[in-house]
Amino acid sequence: MLITQEQVHNVVEMILNSVYKGEFSLPKESIINNTYKFSINEVASWIGIETETLSFVVSELCSALIQIQVSYSVNTCSHFELGVVFNRVGYRSGMIYVTINKELPINIFLNTTKVTYAS
Repeated sequence: MLITQEQVHNVVEMILNSVYKGEFSLPKESIINNTYKFSINEVASWIGIETETLSFVVSELCSALIQIQVSYSVNTCSHFELGVVFNRVGYRSGMIYVTINKELPINIFLNTTKVTYAS
């Protein structure tokens, strides 16, 4: 099974919603040096696949997540910037770890309707 681009984007949205919009409860231990961890069970439920299935393609998912870029406007329509959403992505002991790129302005994550993801 391959992870679809739509599933990758859903994972990005769920992670950003968890971190910036507080839509999900993050335990304090999830936040270490701007690195957030999510169980493979949780991520599998976000994209509607079995945990066992995700465990076979977790490397593919992590590879796709690290390549996700965000494009956003800077004050005008004629000026935009690109940046990667995650500086690091990894998997260990049933947990997916992501480090969010803090160089990107936080307001782009708070209003994801204005964000265009490219991979």
